[in-house]
Amino acid sequence: MLDLDLNYGKSHIISPKLRIDTSLGYSYHRQHLKMYDGNQVIGSASLEGLDSLYQSNWKGPQASIGLSYKNKDDVYSLNYTHQDIDLNGHTNWNLRSDLKHPVSMTQTGSGNGKKIVVGYEHAVSDFSSLSLTLSRYNYSASGVHTFHLLSSDPAQKLNAVNWQANDVKLVYRSLF
Repeated sequence: MLDLDLNYGKSHIISPKLRIDTSLGYSYHRQHLKMYDGNQVIGSASLEGLDSLYQSNWKGPQASIGLSYKNKDDVYSLNYTHQDIDLNGHTNWNLRSDLKHPVSMTQTGSGNGKKIVVGYEHAVSDFSSLSLTLSRYNYSASGVHTFHLLSSDPAQKLNAVNWQANDVKLVYRSLF
């Protein structure tokens, strides 16, 4: 998985302890999932030798707002980001001999997503800090799902693509 964000923002000081941050930007998210030496059982049929790849890219503009509260050596934060996304993805299903390879299926679509981040940072000294952040991603898109057959390329409506993820970061920061 790869996540890239580029944002430009402004901090608004409400009081010595309270700050609101706003930003506009663009982000890019990539998922690269690979199944190998797999075995799938559907009813009484067993599919052995799964060696499939799925890659998707989610990208688009985003807007964020965040709130930070400072209490002595601690900073508590809450951030919300909304993003309009374009989705494109492809897969290589090795067990389907009627599909083209290496691109057996493509997906294109549009939708939106949100990210919520809760954070805590503690100043260990005047030059270092320890922080913990919890992030929740929730994205969805709809569009076109195309199977690339050896004989033709039938397209159908993509009902929905959903991506949800959580991450936890523990960071030690030190200024030189």
